[in-house]
Amino acid sequence: MAFKKGSGRQTRLVARAVITYDELTSGTALEVFDMPAGAIYMGGHVHVKTAWDSGTSDVLDVGDGDNDDRYTSSQIDITSTGVTALDAVTAAAVDANQYTEKDTIDAIWTGTGTAPTQGEMEIVVEYIRTDRAVETQT
Repeated sequence: MAFKKGSGRQTRLVARAVITYDELTSGTALEVFDMPAGAIYMGGHVHVKTAWDSGTSDVLDVGDGDNDDRYTSSQIDITSTGVTALDAVTAAAVDANQYTEKDTIDAIWTGTGTAPTQGEMEIVVEYIRTDRAVETQT
Protein backbone atom coordinates (compact mmCIF):
# COMPACT_ATOMS: atom_id res chain seq x y z
CA MET A 1 0.00 0.00 0.00
CA ALA A 2 1.37 3.42 -0.92
CA PHE A 3 1.85 6.10 1.72
CA LYS A 4 -0.50 9.06 1.42
CA LYS A 5 0.51 12.39 2.91
CA GLY A 6 -1.98 13.96 5.26
CA SER A 7 -3.19 17.41 4.24
CA GLY A 8 -4.94 18.43 7.47
CA ARG A 9 -3.31 21.24 9.47
CA GLN A 10 -4.10 22.96 12.76
CA THR A 11 -2.78 25.66 15.02
CA ARG A 12 -1.99 25.10 18.68
CA LEU A 13 -4.82 25.70 21.09
CA VAL A 14 -3.97 27.93 24.04
CA ALA A 15 -5.68 27.78 27.42
CA ARG A 16 -5.10 30.64 29.88
CA ALA A 17 -6.17 31.09 33.49
CA VAL A 18 -5.44 33.74 36.10
CA ILE A 19 -5.30 32.39 39.66
CA THR A 20 -5.07 34.41 42.88
CA TYR A 21 -3.84 33.36 46.32
CA ASP A 22 -7.35 33.10 47.78
CA GLU A 23 -8.43 30.52 45.16
CA LEU A 24 -5.90 27.90 46.28
CA THR A 25 -5.64 25.61 49.30
CA SER A 26 -2.17 24.40 50.22
CA GLY A 27 -1.56 20.84 49.06
CA THR A 28 -4.87 20.56 47.21
CA ALA A 29 -5.14 20.26 43.42
CA LEU A 30 -7.04 23.02 41.63
CA GLU A 31 -8.46 21.79 38.31
CA VAL A 32 -7.37 24.62 36.02
CA PHE A 33 -8.04 23.30 32.49
CA ASP A 34 -10.14 20.52 30.97
CA MET A 35 -8.16 18.47 28.47
CA PRO A 36 -10.28 16.59 25.94
CA ALA A 37 -9.58 13.03 24.82
CA GLY A 38 -7.14 13.23 21.93
CA ALA A 39 -5.33 16.33 23.21
CA ILE A 40 -1.53 16.36 23.18
CA TYR A 41 0.15 18.78 25.60
CA MET A 42 2.82 20.81 23.76
CA GLY A 43 4.10 23.25 26.39
CA GLY A 44 3.23 26.24 28.51
CA HIS A 45 4.35 28.58 31.26
CA VAL A 46 3.52 30.09 34.63
CA HIS A 47 3.71 33.88 34.93
CA VAL A 48 3.81 35.05 38.55
CA LYS A 49 2.44 38.61 38.39
CA THR A 50 2.27 39.24 42.16
CA ALA A 51 4.55 37.17 44.41
CA TRP A 52 3.07 34.93 47.12
CA ASP A 53 4.05 35.91 50.69
CA SER A 54 3.45 32.95 53.03
CA GLY A 55 6.49 33.77 55.11
CA THR A 56 8.57 30.61 54.66
CA SER A 57 7.97 29.18 51.19
CA ASP A 58 5.47 29.01 48.34
CA VAL A 59 5.92 26.49 45.52
CA LEU A 60 3.77 25.26 42.66
CA ASP A 61 3.45 21.97 40.80
CA VAL A 62 1.51 21.59 37.54
CA GLY A 63 0.30 18.16 36.48
CA ASP A 64 -2.83 16.13 35.88
CA GLY A 65 -4.93 13.38 37.41
CA ASP A 66 -2.30 10.72 36.73
CA ASN A 67 0.83 12.64 37.71
CA ASP A 68 0.53 15.76 39.87
CA ASP A 69 3.88 17.21 38.74
CA ARG A 70 3.97 15.95 35.13
CA TYR A 71 4.80 19.42 33.74
CA THR A 72 7.07 20.66 36.55
CA SER A 73 10.15 18.48 36.98
CA SER A 74 11.04 20.77 39.87
CA GLN A 75 8.61 22.90 41.84
CA ILE A 76 8.21 26.52 40.75
CA ASP A 77 9.11 29.09 43.41
CA ILE A 78 6.27 31.63 43.34
CA THR A 79 7.70 33.97 46.00
CA SER A 80 9.01 36.27 43.26
CA THR A 81 7.57 37.56 40.02
CA GLY A 82 8.62 36.19 36.65
CA VAL A 83 7.89 33.60 33.99
CA THR A 84 8.82 29.90 34.26
CA ALA A 85 8.39 27.52 31.35
CA LEU A 86 6.55 24.30 32.01
CA ASP A 87 8.33 21.13 30.93
CA ALA A 88 8.39 20.76 27.17
CA VAL A 89 7.44 17.74 25.13
CA THR A 90 10.30 15.37 24.38
CA ALA A 91 10.34 12.46 21.96
CA ALA A 92 10.22 10.05 24.90
CA ALA A 93 7.28 11.86 26.50
CA VAL A 94 4.92 12.35 23.54
CA ASP A 95 2.81 9.32 24.46
CA ALA A 96 2.74 10.38 28.11
CA ASN A 97 1.52 13.85 27.07
CA GLN A 98 -1.36 12.54 24.95
CA TYR A 99 -4.69 12.29 26.72
CA THR A 100 -6.52 9.16 25.61
CA GLU A 101 -9.47 10.15 27.76
CA LYS A 102 -10.72 13.42 29.23
CA ASP A 103 -8.59 14.76 32.12
CA THR A 104 -7.68 18.06 33.76
CA ILE A 105 -4.47 20.00 34.12
CA ASP A 106 -4.09 20.88 37.77
CA ALA A 107 -2.11 23.36 39.85
CA ILE A 108 -0.98 22.38 43.34
CA TRP A 109 0.32 25.17 45.56
CA THR A 110 2.18 24.33 48.74
CA GLY A 111 2.72 27.13 51.22
CA THR A 112 4.57 27.11 54.53
CA GLY A 113 4.49 29.76 57.20
CA THR A 114 1.64 32.21 57.60
CA ALA A 115 -1.32 32.38 55.24
CA PRO A 116 -0.53 34.46 52.15
CA THR A 117 -2.06 37.92 51.82
CA GLN A 118 -1.19 38.34 48.15
CA GLY A 119 -0.34 36.39 45.03
CA GLU A 120 -1.48 36.26 41.43
CA MET A 121 -0.33 34.11 38.53
CA GLU A 122 -1.34 33.23 35.01
CA ILE A 123 -0.95 29.67 33.76
CA VAL A 124 -0.82 29.10 30.00
CA VAL A 125 -0.97 25.66 28.37
CA GLU A 126 -0.63 24.88 24.66
CA TYR A 127 -1.99 21.71 23.07
CA ILE A 128 -3.15 20.18 19.81
CA ARG A 129 -5.91 17.68 19.14
CA THR A 130 -5.50 14.46 17.17
CA ASP A 131 -9.13 14.45 16.06
CA ARG A 132 -9.24 17.67 14.06
CA ALA A 133 -7.81 19.79 11.29
CA VAL A 134 -8.51 23.49 10.94
CA GLU A 135 -7.52 23.76 7.31
CA THR A 136 -6.29 21.73 4.38
CA GLN A 137 -2.95 22.25 2.74
CA THR A 138 -2.89 21.56 -0.99
